Amino acid sequence: ELVYCTTEGMPREPAHFLAIKKEGTVPAAKDDGSSPSGGIFPWDKSFLELVLVVRGTKALEDMFSDALLEATPYRDGIAHDGVCQSGKYLVEKHTDLLLEILEASGRDKIKLTLIGHSLGAGAAAIACIEWNDNPKIEATSIGFGCPALLDLESSKKYKDKIITVISDSDCVARMSGATAANLMMDLLEFDFKEYAMNDVKQFVDMIAENNSYLLPEEKKEDVMKWFMDQIDKNMKLITGLERRDVVLYPPGKCIHFYRDGVGISAVEAPCDLFNEFDVTRTMVDDHLVPTGYEIVLTETMRSHLKNSKFNFNNDVLALRAEKPPEQELEEASDSDETKEKEESGDKKAA
Repeated sequence: ELVYCTTEGMPREPAHFLAIKKEGTVPAAKDDGSSPSGGIFPWDKSFLELVLVVRGTKALEDMFSDALLEATPYRDGIAHDGVCQSGKYLVEKHTDLLLEILEASGRDKIKLTLIGHSLGAGAAAIACIEWNDNPKIEATSIGFGCPALLDLESSKKYKDKIITVISDSDCVARMSGATAANLMMDLLEFDFKEYAMNDVKQFVDMIAENNSYLLPEEKKEDVMKWFMDQIDKNMKLITGLERRDVVLYPPGKCIHFYRDGVGISAVEAPCDLFNEFDVTRTMVDDHLVPTGYEIVLTETMRSHLKNSKFNFNNDVLALRAEKPPEQELEEASDSDETKEKEESGDKKAA
């Protein structure tokens, strides 16, 4: 049952919703015989179960939280500045409400599960840490594609409370000020001359094969030499750049889903495995839900259940108001046929 919901995010104030587990039963009367006020609560004599779901980066406002890649002091260590502020906001906003609900339920303690993706995963992790300071709240967090958030020791410290799921080459899980700077330095120092000349040779050979006249080998060599001279003239490698120390890592217990050449495998990985970008063609897609997390989780379940047709109940594309590629192609084909019929009708009328 929904308790609170907002779809409008502000800088350091992510969109989220809070819900209470509903099992169709009402709590017993209080000791004095009075009836608890409000709502339907789970039938449990000690715990009240709630879930808080935090949205990931969607709007420009969310980017301001993501953009603060630098670390800030947090407890005995450090944390991602913008995400840390977002997590604390959730705690400040809802702690009083949670305690009011707990009192009305007649239970002794709240079991709070926090779930989020991207920025939402980081905010949920920080909120989880903060709420566990309250003796009446027992919080756990499950995050997907959480940004590099805590220092190494803090990340290990909260393994029993925070789970971070990482899809293959997900760039956000490896993103911090240090890893971004180190990637730029790697690019500046990379000697691409050999790769560039291989591309030039392939291009020249293709031109020669697809022309009616024979291109002499000495002409090919002249072209290759000209390109080599241009690269030598304009390419300025920068060497000796000092790499920055990586200080932020994904939090808690990290579960890494990765392509193994046959399908999808998963393993619990040390959080410091994600101390640099894994530069691949899928590093951005792997962070997104439809092209990353939905794919690896669906493929994992199909393998586990030995059912190649398994799909989750929720249609992610439908939730995002998007259409599957096959539906778009079908609609485009229908549109083309309709247009042809209209044009044909116009010609006959003329």
